[in-house]
Amino acid sequence: MYQVQECEVAKKLIDRMLQTGSVPDHESYNLVIGLLITMNQIDSALKYMDLTLKSGYMVSMNVFTDCVRSCVTARRLDVLASIIEKCKTTDPNKSLCPPWNLCNYIADVAKQIIASWHSCLLDCTS
Repeated sequence: MYQVQECEVAKKLIDRMLQTGSVPDHESYNLVIGLLITMNQIDSALKYMDLTLKSGYMVSMNVFTDCVRSCVTARRLDVLASIIEKCKTTDPNKSLCPPWNLCNYIADVAKQIIASWHSCLLDCTS
């Protein structure tokens, strides 16, 4: 219960700062993104990840890794690809890439998704 309230307060604080012209720093963004990922609020976390990248700030490796893991677990590989592409376009984040074990997990989930699509296509044509 308290974590949900903390997430809402953190989002409101960042939004309020942006409305008043104060620019949150990278630590504030990373904190909010981390909280949102912890609470499985992936869409909200991605919104603030996008704002972080647009501001030119560095995304922490822990936040990046947690975001990657959350996207893969939620089977949102399209979103994951978008995040990685956006990171590659900003100088401070070019070096971010998932750890090797997480790359293997991404590949396994991608294979599962493709297999389920293939199965669905076979069912539809029968």
